[in-house]
Amino acid sequence: MQEIKFDDKCKITRSTGKYNEYDEPITVLVYEGACKYQEGGASASHFITLNPLLFLPEIVMTDTNDIVEILTSTGRKRKSLVNIARDIPMTKVPINITRVELKQATAD
Repeated sequence: MQEIKFDDKCKITRSTGKYNEYDEPITVLVYEGACKYQEGGASASHFITLNPLLFLPEIVMTDTNDIVEILTSTGRKRKSLVNIARDIPMTKVPINITRVELKQATAD
């Protein structure tokens, strides 16, 4: 099995539900570091839609609607929200990863 290359950068933040004096939401940092972003897509002939995925090189306690900012290794910026996160213990490589299914990502 080829090793997964976490060559993208991402930042995951969570809203506290509070706002500062400028009415901007106050957030807390959940994760910042390496990740692997996989673009979603759609097939017009079968009407199948795939959500973008994000792989993190460790177990990260993300929640639905956490804010995700991604900078790919090619320089593209994406912004999205967490839809579902799953912890995946890897058997062939001695690491545990978090697989995060994102809601539709937008270019930032």
